[in-house]
Amino acid sequence: MASRGCAGVVGVVFLVGSWALAGLASSRADQILAQARQAIGGEARLKAVRSLSLKGVAEARRESAAGVVTNLQIDFLLPDRFRISRDWFAPSFFRRVGGFNGGDLVEQRQASGVWTDVGFGKGSKEASAWQMAARKRECARYLVAWLLMAPEQYGVQFTDPAGESGDGSTDVVDARGANDFAARLFFDKNTHRLLKLTYREAVPGAPATGAPPAGRQAAGRGEPLFKSLERSDSKTDEVTMQFDDYHTDDGILFSHTTRVESEGLREEWRISRFKVNPQLDAKYFERKKTDGA
Repeated sequence: MASRGCAGVVGVVFLVGSWALAGLASSRADQILAQARQAIGGEARLKAVRSLSLKGVAEARRESAAGVVTNLQIDFLLPDRFRISRDWFAPSFFRRVGGFNGGDLVEQRQASGVWTDVGFGKGSKEASAWQMAARKRECARYLVAWLLMAPEQYGVQFTDPAGESGDGSTDVVDARGANDFAARLFFDKNTHRLLKLTYREAVPGAPATGAPPAGRQAAGRGEPLFKSLERSDSKTDEVTMQFDDYHTDDGILFSHTTRVESEGLREEWRISRFKVNPQLDAKYFERKKTDGA
């Protein structure tokens, strides 16, 4: 009887220990994020962000070709408005705008003072849904990179990555969310600042038709995350975003230099200023009128 009693106690202790270890494992990502958020301004300040705007320049270089420099502006009016704009000045002024205004996809360009719809913006419903999901992922990616959080409807969850614990100087966290959003975040163990974010995305220009690959359907509400990525037959490429040059704007510590690298393409963003909670008019995010509409 005594041996059975001891065995029972050992079993209980084992189960309790297992539950405790599981709890520690599940909370590790939360602990890393809590430290990182505190390091850049504190969770309360980050949650108080309702709008965000940044301006800078972007220099892109593909393989051995000469670099191309553009003006870059990104604006967020949370939770559901996002706009990224790039301006070229040679040989003449040209602007490319992408993003969304609520449930409306906006993909346009401006040249010689005239706005036109481009790419997925004037395609089929399936193609538009494909591009809307890509823009939603892009928006979530930037919010996670600069604020370490995103509005609830983006469904971003942070977990410990399987089989990845960093190199001893970094902490690693996985992020997953709606619209097939997935990224891996690498934090400096000492400063708790985000050093790098990696993700996979369809190679620009593939598929060339601008339509989803055969059999590709946008994931519906309640469907498993990454369903469409798992079934996709389009080529994807791993992209790395590296963050440096941290200093404070409006009470939040932001990275003002971002280097984006993928296969054959390198781009550096030099951001001059972040504005937290600027007054942004909702009309700013609307699709501009074209000659045909």
